[in-house]
Amino acid sequence: MVFRFQRLLVLISIFSFSIFIAAMFWSCSIPVEPINKFKYSVFSILLTSSSSQTVRINSANLDKSQGVSGAIVEINGVRLNEDTLWRGVYTVDSIGFVKPGKVYELKIIINDYLISGKTVVPDSFEIIEPVNKYIEIKAVEGDTVHINLKWSRGTGVGLYIIEVLSPPVCFQYPDTVICGRGKIKEFFTYDEWANIDINVKRYGDYIVRIYATDDNYANYVSSKYRFPSVGVENSYGLFASMSVDSVVVKITK
Repeated sequence: MVFRFQRLLVLISIFSFSIFIAAMFWSCSIPVEPINKFKYSVFSILLTSSSSQTVRINSANLDKSQGVSGAIVEINGVRLNEDTLWRGVYTVDSIGFVKPGKVYELKIIINDYLISGKTVVPDSFEIIEPVNKYIEIKAVEGDTVHINLKWSRGTGVGLYIIEVLSPPVCFQYPDTVICGRGKIKEFFTYDEWANIDINVKRYGDYIVRIYATDDNYANYVSSKYRFPSVGVENSYGLFASMSVDSVVVKITK
């Protein structure tokens, strides 16, 4: 039971990206191409910071869309495993697998139907301000803490996503303790700087994370189509990648 809950937390974290980008482009776009152009929809964002990479495959049917099982899914020749908890989800353990500046190719076979994709991971970038990746700030609950961020621009970057995660919340179980963080802020920018306001509700370590996205992601969120196809061939959806860096802000009394 605990293992299933841990996997649930990981998948919710991964799928929050799809909710974020859907909110950005569906609110201002119209369905200008037919949904029956392709049979399937694929969604995958490779992250340099993630210990697991995920590909999600759904049938392209608005009325009865569902996850697709039984597919052969490979990234650069590495076979992904079909998840036993979530239909249509394929994962691979990937510590050190996704590297800045590297090209990754996706191959999916569903019966005799072939889907392919390609992404180039943006080069690594350097956070210039704050100088230290771990800073400590004294504050009182209810205060607003201001953080100024600046970073160098790497090549192959489409845009940047900034997210702020709260200090961890832990759940006690009979045989273990599981901790997770809540996302309290998220936005995107094309600049190499951002001003962050953190409303202090709890003390502890807040994580400010910067994602440098590839051009596929930037083109996807700015697409004029209601059902874009970016970074993938013969499918709706997205195959993209991101380089990631972060700063830890410890807020104390």
